[in-house]
Amino acid sequence: MRGGAGQQGVFVVQPIVTAGKLGWDRAVVGREIVAAEHEWAMQRLRVANDVRVAAHRLLAESPERRRAVAQIERARAALSRACAGRVPDFELEAGIHYDLASDETLTTVGVAVPLQLFDRNQGNIARAQAELAAAQHEIRRVELTLRDRLAEEFQHYLDARETVAEYRESILPDADAALTLVRKGYTEGELGYLDLLTAQQAYFRTHLAFVDALRDIQISRIRIEGLLLAGGLERPGE
Repeated sequence: MRGGAGQQGVFVVQPIVTAGKLGWDRAVVGREIVAAEHEWAMQRLRVANDVRVAAHRLLAESPERRRAVAQIERARAALSRACAGRVPDFELEAGIHYDLASDETLTTVGVAVPLQLFDRNQGNIARAQAELAAAQHEIRRVELTLRDRLAEEFQHYLDARETVAEYRESILPDADAALTLVRKGYTEGELGYLDLLTAQQAYFRTHLAFVDALRDIQISRIRIEGLLLAGGLERPGE
Protein backbone atom coordinates (compact mmCIF):
# COMPACT_ATOMS: atom_id res chain seq x y z
CA MET A 1 0.00 0.00 0.00
CA ARG A 2 1.26 3.37 -0.92
CA GLY A 3 -0.05 6.73 0.20
CA GLY A 4 0.64 10.33 -0.54
CA ALA A 5 -0.84 13.73 0.06
CA GLY A 6 -4.52 13.21 -0.57
CA GLN A 7 -3.95 9.84 -2.34
CA GLN A 8 -4.12 6.25 -1.13
CA GLY A 9 -4.14 2.95 -3.02
CA VAL A 10 -3.00 -0.64 -3.28
CA PHE A 11 -0.39 -1.72 -5.76
CA VAL A 12 0.41 -5.31 -6.80
CA VAL A 13 3.78 -6.15 -8.33
CA GLN A 14 4.06 -9.27 -10.50
CA PRO A 15 7.47 -10.00 -12.00
CA ILE A 16 7.28 -11.13 -15.60
CA VAL A 17 10.09 -13.54 -16.46
CA THR A 18 11.09 -13.22 -20.08
CA ALA A 19 13.21 -15.09 -22.59
CA GLY A 20 12.14 -18.49 -21.23
CA LYS A 21 14.28 -18.17 -18.10
CA LEU A 22 11.95 -20.39 -16.04
CA GLY A 23 12.07 -23.09 -18.65
CA TRP A 24 15.84 -22.93 -18.75
CA ASP A 25 15.99 -23.08 -14.95
CA ARG A 26 13.83 -26.21 -15.00
CA ALA A 27 16.05 -27.66 -17.72
CA VAL A 28 19.18 -27.02 -15.65
CA VAL A 29 17.66 -28.66 -12.58
CA GLY A 30 16.43 -31.57 -14.67
CA ARG A 31 19.89 -32.11 -16.14
CA GLU A 32 21.40 -31.99 -12.66
CA ILE A 33 18.99 -34.70 -11.54
CA VAL A 34 19.86 -36.85 -14.56
CA ALA A 35 23.58 -36.34 -13.94
CA ALA A 36 23.13 -37.32 -10.29
CA GLU A 37 21.25 -40.46 -11.32
CA HIS A 38 24.05 -41.40 -13.73
CA GLU A 39 26.64 -40.77 -11.05
CA TRP A 40 24.74 -43.04 -8.67
CA ALA A 41 24.53 -45.75 -11.36
CA MET A 42 28.28 -45.42 -12.01
CA GLN A 43 29.06 -45.74 -8.32
CA ARG A 44 26.81 -48.79 -8.03
CA LEU A 45 28.63 -50.44 -10.93
CA ARG A 46 32.00 -49.56 -9.41
CA VAL A 47 31.00 -51.22 -6.16
CA ALA A 48 29.60 -54.28 -7.97
CA ASN A 49 32.77 -54.64 -10.04
CA ASP A 50 34.99 -54.24 -7.00
CA VAL A 51 33.03 -56.97 -5.21
CA ARG A 52 33.28 -59.30 -8.21
CA VAL A 53 37.02 -58.78 -8.60
CA ALA A 54 37.60 -59.31 -4.90
CA ALA A 55 35.45 -62.49 -4.96
CA HIS A 56 37.24 -63.97 -8.04
CA ARG A 57 40.68 -63.20 -6.41
CA LEU A 58 39.58 -64.50 -3.01
CA LEU A 59 38.41 -67.85 -4.38
CA ALA A 60 41.49 -68.18 -6.57
CA GLU A 61 44.13 -67.27 -3.99
CA SER A 62 42.63 -67.98 -0.58
CA PRO A 63 44.84 -70.34 1.45
CA GLU A 64 41.69 -71.59 3.18
CA ARG A 65 40.23 -72.75 -0.14
CA ARG A 66 43.58 -74.11 -1.31
CA ARG A 67 43.77 -76.17 1.84
CA ALA A 68 40.31 -77.57 1.12
CA VAL A 69 41.37 -78.36 -2.46
CA ALA A 70 44.44 -80.18 -1.14
CA GLN A 71 42.19 -82.25 1.10
CA ILE A 72 40.09 -83.23 -1.93
CA GLU A 73 43.20 -84.24 -3.87
CA ARG A 74 44.40 -86.28 -0.92
CA ALA A 75 41.00 -88.00 -0.61
CA ARG A 76 40.98 -88.82 -4.31
CA ALA A 77 44.47 -90.30 -4.06
CA ALA A 78 43.39 -92.35 -1.05
CA LEU A 79 40.35 -93.62 -2.97
CA SER A 80 42.52 -94.61 -5.93
CA ARG A 81 44.86 -96.42 -3.57
CA ALA A 82 41.96 -98.26 -1.96
CA CYS A 83 40.59 -99.29 -5.36
CA ALA A 84 44.04 -100.48 -6.37
CA GLY A 85 43.97 -102.68 -3.26
CA ARG A 86 41.41 -104.92 -4.95
CA VAL A 87 44.16 -106.19 -7.23
CA PRO A 88 46.29 -108.64 -5.26
CA ASP A 89 50.05 -108.39 -5.11
CA PHE A 90 52.11 -111.37 -6.25
CA GLU A 91 55.45 -112.79 -5.33
CA LEU A 92 58.26 -113.96 -7.56
CA GLU A 93 60.52 -116.76 -6.41
CA ALA A 94 63.85 -117.77 -7.93
CA GLY A 95 66.31 -120.33 -6.72
CA ILE A 96 69.28 -122.43 -7.69
CA HIS A 97 70.42 -125.74 -6.21
CA TYR A 98 72.64 -128.68 -7.02
CA ASP A 99 71.19 -132.18 -7.46
CA LEU A 100 73.73 -134.73 -6.22
CA ALA A 101 71.91 -137.68 -7.81
CA SER A 102 72.00 -136.25 -11.30
CA ASP A 103 75.07 -134.14 -10.79
CA GLU A 104 73.20 -131.16 -12.21
CA THR A 105 72.62 -127.59 -11.19
CA LEU A 106 68.93 -126.75 -11.22
CA THR A 107 67.27 -123.35 -11.37
CA THR A 108 63.69 -122.79 -10.22
CA VAL A 109 61.37 -119.86 -10.84
CA GLY A 110 57.93 -119.47 -9.27
CA VAL A 111 55.07 -116.99 -9.03
CA ALA A 112 52.76 -116.84 -5.98
CA VAL A 113 49.39 -115.10 -6.41
CA PRO A 114 46.96 -114.98 -3.47
CA LEU A 115 43.30 -115.67 -4.24
CA GLN A 116 41.12 -112.87 -2.85
CA LEU A 117 37.78 -114.58 -3.10
CA PHE A 118 36.02 -112.59 -0.39
CA ASP A 119 38.18 -109.63 0.60
CA ARG A 120 37.90 -107.06 -2.21
CA ASN A 121 39.02 -104.17 0.00
CA GLN A 122 35.43 -102.92 0.20
CA GLY A 123 35.91 -101.46 3.69
CA ASN A 124 38.84 -99.25 2.76
CA ILE A 125 37.13 -98.20 -0.47
CA ALA A 126 33.95 -97.19 1.37
CA ARG A 127 35.95 -95.19 3.91
CA ALA A 128 37.91 -93.43 1.16
CA GLN A 129 34.69 -92.60 -0.69
CA ALA A 130 33.22 -91.12 2.49
CA GLU A 131 36.36 -89.02 3.04
CA LEU A 132 36.18 -87.74 -0.54
CA ALA A 133 32.52 -86.78 -0.15
CA ALA A 134 33.31 -84.99 3.11
CA ALA A 135 36.19 -83.08 1.45
CA GLN A 136 33.90 -82.02 -1.41
CA HIS A 137 31.30 -80.76 1.05
CA GLU A 138 34.02 -78.93 2.96
CA ILE A 139 35.23 -76.96 -0.06
CA ARG A 140 31.67 -75.85 -0.80
CA ARG A 141 31.30 -74.78 2.83
CA VAL A 142 34.59 -72.87 2.68
CA GLU A 143 33.57 -71.08 -0.54
CA LEU A 144 30.19 -70.04 0.89
CA THR A 145 31.83 -68.88 4.10
CA LEU A 146 34.42 -66.85 2.21
CA ARG A 147 31.71 -65.16 0.12
CA ASP A 148 29.67 -64.31 3.21
CA ARG A 149 32.69 -62.94 5.04
CA LEU A 150 33.72 -60.91 2.00
CA ALA A 151 30.23 -59.43 1.64
CA GLU A 152 30.19 -58.52 5.33
CA GLU A 153 33.66 -56.99 5.25
CA PHE A 154 32.96 -55.09 2.04
CA GLN A 155 29.75 -53.67 3.50
CA HIS A 156 31.74 -52.57 6.55
CA TYR A 157 34.23 -50.92 4.20
CA LEU A 158 31.47 -49.09 2.31
CA ASP A 159 29.84 -47.94 5.55
CA ALA A 160 33.16 -46.58 6.79
CA ARG A 161 33.72 -44.75 3.48
CA GLU A 162 30.27 -43.21 3.69
CA THR A 163 30.93 -42.13 7.26
CA VAL A 164 34.23 -40.52 6.27
CA ALA A 165 32.56 -38.69 3.39
CA GLU A 166 29.82 -37.41 5.69
CA TYR A 167 32.39 -36.15 8.18
CA ARG A 168 34.38 -34.38 5.47
CA GLU A 169 31.37 -32.80 3.80
CA SER A 170 29.32 -31.64 6.77
CA ILE A 171 30.21 -32.81 10.27
CA LEU A 172 33.80 -31.53 10.40
CA PRO A 173 32.99 -28.15 8.77
CA ASP A 174 30.08 -27.71 11.19
CA ALA A 175 32.31 -28.54 14.15
CA ASP A 176 34.99 -26.12 12.96
CA ALA A 177 32.42 -23.36 12.43
CA ALA A 178 30.83 -23.97 15.83
CA LEU A 179 34.17 -23.78 17.62
CA THR A 180 35.07 -20.62 15.72
CA LEU A 181 31.81 -18.96 16.78
CA VAL A 182 32.25 -19.98 20.42
CA ARG A 183 35.82 -18.70 20.44
CA LYS A 184 34.63 -15.41 19.02
CA GLY A 185 31.89 -15.19 21.62
CA TYR A 186 34.36 -16.00 24.40
CA THR A 187 36.81 -13.38 23.13
CA GLU A 188 34.06 -10.77 23.00
CA GLY A 189 32.87 -11.66 26.49
CA GLU A 190 29.50 -13.02 25.37
CA LEU A 191 30.26 -16.62 26.37
CA GLY A 192 32.02 -18.10 29.38
CA TYR A 193 34.99 -20.40 29.69
CA LEU A 194 32.72 -23.41 30.30
CA ASP A 195 31.05 -22.79 26.95
CA LEU A 196 34.45 -22.68 25.26
CA LEU A 197 35.58 -25.86 27.01
CA THR A 198 32.40 -27.69 25.99
CA ALA A 199 32.82 -26.60 22.37
CA GLN A 200 36.47 -27.70 22.36
CA GLN A 201 35.54 -31.11 23.76
CA ALA A 202 32.87 -31.56 21.09
CA TYR A 203 35.37 -30.49 18.43
CA PHE A 204 37.98 -33.03 19.55
CA ARG A 205 35.41 -35.82 19.89
CA THR A 206 34.28 -35.15 16.34
CA HIS A 207 37.82 -35.32 14.95
CA LEU A 208 38.59 -38.46 16.94
CA ALA A 209 35.47 -40.12 15.50
CA PHE A 210 36.67 -39.10 12.04
CA VAL A 211 40.05 -40.73 12.70
CA ASP A 212 38.27 -43.89 13.87
CA ALA A 213 36.32 -43.99 10.61
CA LEU A 214 39.55 -43.63 8.62
CA ARG A 215 41.05 -46.46 10.65
CA ASP A 216 38.01 -48.65 9.92
CA ILE A 217 38.52 -48.07 6.20
CA GLN A 218 42.15 -49.11 6.43
CA ILE A 219 41.38 -52.20 8.49
CA SER A 220 38.68 -53.37 6.08
CA ARG A 221 40.88 -52.68 3.05
CA ILE A 222 43.78 -54.61 4.56
CA ARG A 223 41.53 -57.55 5.42
CA ILE A 224 40.07 -57.67 1.92
CA GLU A 225 43.48 -57.42 0.28
CA GLY A 226 44.81 -59.98 2.77
CA LEU A 227 42.19 -62.56 1.72
CA LEU A 228 40.23 -62.14 4.99
CA LEU A 229 43.02 -63.69 7.07
CA ALA A 230 43.58 -62.06 10.45
CA GLY A 231 44.31 -62.92 14.07
CA GLY A 232 47.74 -64.40 13.43
CA LEU A 233 49.18 -62.73 16.54
CA GLU A 234 46.52 -64.13 18.84
CA ARG A 235 47.08 -67.19 20.99
CA PRO A 236 45.50 -70.42 19.72
CA GLY A 237 42.00 -70.83 21.03
CA GLU A 238 41.44 -67.13 21.71
